[in-house]
Amino acid sequence: MTDTPAKPRQYRCPFCEAVSHNPNDIEKHHCGRCHQFADDVLEDIERKILLARAAGVSNISVPVSVAQIAMATIRASMAAN
Repeated sequence: MTDTPAKPRQYRCPFCEAVSHNPNDIEKHHCGRCHQFADDVLEDIERKILLARAAGVSNISVPVSVAQIAMATIRASMAAN
């Protein structure tokens, strides 16, 4: 017998808190309500942070915190299912 982790049965959007039971939404971290792919939004935030740091902007701790919270919310949502 193998211990295969169970796949999540729902996806909760970290931005608007909508819940989807659609397997495609779960797999792709997509929200049908706010039409966001969570991974794309987080990658965009991270890219903007890196660009700002490269330009010498040093006071960008709030966006980093937002990205970390959103990522932790996604992971928690997936783990809870």
